[in-house]
Amino acid sequence: MALTVTKTRRNSVSGSRMTAFLTVTFDNSYIGAPGEALPAGTLAAQSGISVIEHVSIEQSALLPFVVMLNAAQTHLQVYGQDTIDDQSSVVGAGAGTTDALTACIAAEDLSTLTVKLMITGVRA
Repeated sequence: MALTVTKTRRNSVSGSRMTAFLTVTFDNSYIGAPGEALPAGTLAAQSGISVIEHVSIEQSALLPFVVMLNAAQTHLQVYGQDTIDDQSSVVGAGAGTTDALTACIAAEDLSTLTVKLMITGVRA
């Protein structure tokens, strides 16, 4: 799967620091662990920031998912509530009936999931 990364609005500049606003859209075939790759080169090319210091993630829709950035691997990881089938077996994450968050399984359709990234760092 490939993430679609687009620049949302103009960057904000303050001295040597810049804040960029990007939108990331998932598709219908999430790969599971360790998450979807979001290479630092992609972020730098889209944002104009050479050294990323901080990333904030905002979900744009009320979906039963939590998106986190694994900064060490530059992957976006998606978590959701367990989905329980009629035999009380866990079959996936996202529309669940338990309180625990678990990693979404491979091939999960996340095409309705869009997140906004606010990235702050040093200008390129």
